[in-house]
Amino acid sequence: LRSLQACPVRKGADGAGIDLEASELGYLVEAVDGAPAQDPRLRPGTHVLAIDGVPLVGLDEEALSSVFGERCCDGALLLLADADELGPAAAGVEVAGRVQHVPFGRPCSDAAAEALRSDLAILGKRAGVAAELCGGPKATPTGVVLSGAREKVSAARSELGALLAYHGCGSAARGEKRDAGSVEVAGLVVQSLP
Repeated sequence: LRSLQACPVRKGADGAGIDLEASELGYLVEAVDGAPAQDPRLRPGTHVLAIDGVPLVGLDEEALSSVFGERCCDGALLLLADADELGPAAAGVEVAGRVQHVPFGRPCSDAAAEALRSDLAILGKRAGVAAELCGGPKATPTGVVLSGAREKVSAARSELGALLAYHGCGSAARGEKRDAGSVEVAGLVVQSLP
């Protein structure tokens, strides 16, 4: 999923200013009111797949409302994917696949991101997976998304770790831990790993 990304939600005294519609894939963003100002990645036509690492996929409307409501606070991290891409991807999955989002442990410079982009293309060809930078606001890379057959993605993960370390955007500082989270959509596992 090229559109897979994470962003914080903003919530003020009057709420988050977003209109959501429950679906089997979590919440579909129907409208963003603009007060408070939301991250531009949170826009109509995106699905909210998880909030603060808790999957929303497959929940009925009552459970979805409960889980989201309990965790929705200013700064809660949302895992998003474009509805146009997610719907066909979920409907067309016939074999078990995996999508892993690997966030950078440290910020990646523009020069390092360009070199990493080239190395990811080589990694993808060699490992038989898609390996792409995923962006933050203004297309600033915040991590890498690996996708493909489960066993191939798992095998490529260690080489990706070495590439991130080589380019200076690898693991977080020693002693810092990051949580892993995953969401399964019609047999396709979307996973965010440290």
